[in-house]
Amino acid sequence: MQFGKNKKKKQKIEHKKNNYKESLEKVASLDYRWVIPLSQKIRIKSVVISKFLSFVFAEIAITPISSAKTQYGRFSLIKGITKALFPQSDSLLTQIEKSIKALQENIGELSTEILTDTDVTQELLAPFIEMVCLTIEKNPQLIALFNQPQILKAAFGPLGERIAGIIEIIPALSSHAAERFPNLKETFFNALFQLKKEERKEIYILAEEILDSVYQEKVLPLLNKTLSTDTRGKVLAPILAGAIEAIPGESCINAILSIACTPHNEFSNGRVIAIAIQEMGGLYVKISQVISELCPPSLARELRTTQDEAGGIFPSIEKSWEFLIETLNQPQFIEWKAYLQIPQIPIKHFASASVGALYLFQLTPLGKEKFNVENILIKIQRPNLKEIFATQCEHILKLTDEANKLILTDNSINKDTASELLGIVSTLRRSVLNYHKQSQEELDFTKEEQNAEKVRNALDSLDFIKVPRYFLSSQNIVFMEKMPGIKVTKIVQAKYLERREIADSIASSYIDLVFTKGVVWADPHPGNILFDDITNQTSMIDLNPCFLWDLKTRQEFKHLIYRLLLRDAEGVYKTLHHLVEYPETLQSNAIVEDLSKFLNLSMGSTSLTRFVGEFIKTLSENQIDLKVQVQAALRGLSQIALTTSSISVRNNFGLILRNQFTLKELIGTVWDVGILRVSKVILSTLFEFTRQLPEFDIGPVLDERDLETLNSYVRDLAKANVCNIHFRRVSPEDHPNLKMSQDGQTLLITSDLYIEIVDKVRPATVRYVIETPTKKWLKERQEFVKLASIARSFCTIECLEQLRRNSLDDYWKIVESWSKYSYLRTIDETQLIGEVQIAARKLYSLRFANIWETSFSGLPLSSKIIWRFLMRVESWKESSKQSYLVSQKNKFGDVLLANMAYSSFFRMKTLLLEGLLWSLRGYINRLKFSMHLLPMPTEDLVNLILFGLSRNKKMSK
Repeated sequence: MQFGKNKKKKQKIEHKKNNYKESLEKVASLDYRWVIPLSQKIRIKSVVISKFLSFVFAEIAITPISSAKTQYGRFSLIKGITKALFPQSDSLLTQIEKSIKALQENIGELSTEILTDTDVTQELLAPFIEMVCLTIEKNPQLIALFNQPQILKAAFGPLGERIAGIIEIIPALSSHAAERFPNLKETFFNALFQLKKEERKEIYILAEEILDSVYQEKVLPLLNKTLSTDTRGKVLAPILAGAIEAIPGESCINAILSIACTPHNEFSNGRVIAIAIQEMGGLYVKISQVISELCPPSLARELRTTQDEAGGIFPSIEKSWEFLIETLNQPQFIEWKAYLQIPQIPIKHFASASVGALYLFQLTPLGKEKFNVENILIKIQRPNLKEIFATQCEHILKLTDEANKLILTDNSINKDTASELLGIVSTLRRSVLNYHKQSQEELDFTKEEQNAEKVRNALDSLDFIKVPRYFLSSQNIVFMEKMPGIKVTKIVQAKYLERREIADSIASSYIDLVFTKGVVWADPHPGNILFDDITNQTSMIDLNPCFLWDLKTRQEFKHLIYRLLLRDAEGVYKTLHHLVEYPETLQSNAIVEDLSKFLNLSMGSTSLTRFVGEFIKTLSENQIDLKVQVQAALRGLSQIALTTSSISVRNNFGLILRNQFTLKELIGTVWDVGILRVSKVILSTLFEFTRQLPEFDIGPVLDERDLETLNSYVRDLAKANVCNIHFRRVSPEDHPNLKMSQDGQTLLITSDLYIEIVDKVRPATVRYVIETPTKKWLKERQEFVKLASIARSFCTIECLEQLRRNSLDDYWKIVESWSKYSYLRTIDETQLIGEVQIAARKLYSLRFANIWETSFSGLPLSSKIIWRFLMRVESWKESSKQSYLVSQKNKFGDVLLANMAYSSFFRMKTLLLEGLLWSLRGYINRLKFSMHLLPMPTEDLVNLILFGLSRNKKMSK
């Protein structure tokens, strides 16, 4: 028994050593030379940095302790810091830690004694920072280990331990720091303002240099990689990069502290990009909402929430606070000083909007008595907004012009794709111009109070939406009630399982407001919506712009939406007479033709935001302007669709919207448009939707033990020169090949196969790379890798290896086109790849049809039959697609896949098969407690997956 334990312990140690070795080898291959000049600058500024950090540590040490859990967490943090500053104190701290229960009351005093003398801390910390910087200058790859403290300790001994002690305080690098000290961001800002003005200036300059290098060297290359798998990246990547490069220097310290305080499990490339854009504020934040509709899930999710965390009045928190205090000292507001508890040091804004920022103030006893509330919000406008918006608009339009030129000069883009990308650029331009115009109308804050009163009167006694009371309003500042609840982007983190219900509640409230009460609110982005999860109450906190409709306008707007959805150009034309500014502009003969062309081209569009933008653009090209409130309603609907999607992709926005239209209206509209036309529209829309949505991997799952075993076997195959297979563990959020649902809740495909050409001289060397999610990512989300996905990848490799032995020319045609964008492949290339995938599917079906035969599975015979039938239907679908490709090739020749049109019959057949697959997968998913177990030993799994390749290995011997 003891022997078995010792063996297990030795294996564990050996496994850990191997992990360290692999990590260090990987780090050694990375190029981090760009860190050296930054390390030199940090070393030069070590005195001011150590002073800043000494204030941070002092505040942590004296923070009140609220619970035993917080107490222990803070003690662990203090221990890490003191070990970094006082290496000789390790034995004392260990002794204290062992006696923690007996010393709970004295820990706070001990940590205070160690750290509150900031002069001593600064004196000890400055040489420590210099030593770390010198080490990094000699070994710049060390920076890559900063989020792996256990490897730092193993690789760099005492120095690594001391560095790890400081790292434990940074949430972005530590898995526990955010839990131990959740208010660290405010602590950083408080410490910053304890420095002298000249010292803060030095920190600001250094922050700008650090942020600029990080974005240029790490963030933007990863952004390009993330967007490179989609043609839309040719538009989005340069625009986002241009916006990031324009970040003001004084915003950099805010961005760095926001990045540092982002919890480790929420940290992603998308979050870093979103932080930069939110610090820019204004039109950059507005346009990020439009761009988010076109991005991969992780980036899209972050961009949708930028308005929730936009910058303050100025990029500098200190400058913003000074401006607010100066405003409150003006004669017309001086009486309010008796009602407000005004802090002595600058505070960060409570929330922000494109035109200003909100600050939360506690009221004095006199204020509480007068207004009958505990606190209020003061919303203050940024100065010189007209000039700022004009400059931002000019810059974004310049970026779109550059993207436009890039598309026109890129010979790798075919005509149809170029046309689509130019349409995206045009939509972005139109959105910028619209937002610029709208922002000018929001500069008078008194209108916001008037709008709130209109909404309150329209709602009458109904309370499904709350609006704030206004205590005082002027053109550039308002004093308003703080509404209950928190922003929807925050609530969903705490109410993960209720996300869909929250999204539906918000969508229902907004749609009722528009169609039942005739109140049009044009800007329902996540930052403007509060949700109280206790009362399920929705509140709106920024009511500019807002309009009231009469019954006639509401009815005509309903008709417009129906006709647009049914792609009825004649019907759209008729409804426009009541909805445009100047009806006489509708006399042009070309408008119906242009509308018809636009509606036919957008037949497969699934983006409401893009569809609305293109529709408004088509009208403007014919000198037709929708009424301002109609544009606001269209934008509001598209924005609430984005908002609900950012909460949960499984929201019922479409169903809730449809409930506003009666059966009589639906039948009447369908009759007017024509049943054949309606059927064609529905068929095309559903086909495009299913074509873009990747299939769900279902059935049994593999855990880390299975993946590690498979990984060791594929290494053996590579050593034996059978074939080179490599497992690569990546984060699905930054690698869109591992498909995820739009809100990141569900992983749709858990592995992806692509082929790297190592040597092009035939018979050349290739590496088959199987990408799967990282162990950490899977653990945090309680996910597993699906057997179906991994097994099909191995079956595909086996079929490719057999093809290489039998037809080298076909094999190389497949290899060279495998990693191409699908729209750049010819039909012939797509057909060859499809034949391999069909062969792999058949091989998978043969090997895995009977995996549920084991008596331990506990499944009835009917479930086993359905499992086999599911695999048969999947094969039918791929064979059907392949047959259609062959017929199109015979008919039109070997054209690019992007130029191929799909017939109605093929669409119907595909939809029928998709419907059957959907029902089968749904049934199997309901058996998750049984079917998510792997019904076989790991050895049997390896034999099934590697059967053909292992056989080749034996033959090679």
